Amino acid sequence: MIASIYYHKWGHGEHNYVLLGNSQVAYIYAHLVLACKFVMLASHHRVKGDELIYMLPNEMLQVIKSCFEA
Repeated sequence: MIASIYYHKWGHGEHNYVLLGNSQVAYIYAHLVLACKFVMLASHHRVKGDELIYMLPNEMLQVIKSCFEA
């Protein structure tokens, strides 16, 4: 079992996310997790509640998508 907090897609593009730091912890069975290490880069702007927006680089998005196609 894995417990963690996650990012939520923000806005209209597929590269902007906000960290769900104040949300409840999500649980998932470990055998359903596909390991893929990637970086979420901090953006230069914030949203309501002073939360920082993170950007997922395009090359990392392609790596994640390719895991679902395999």
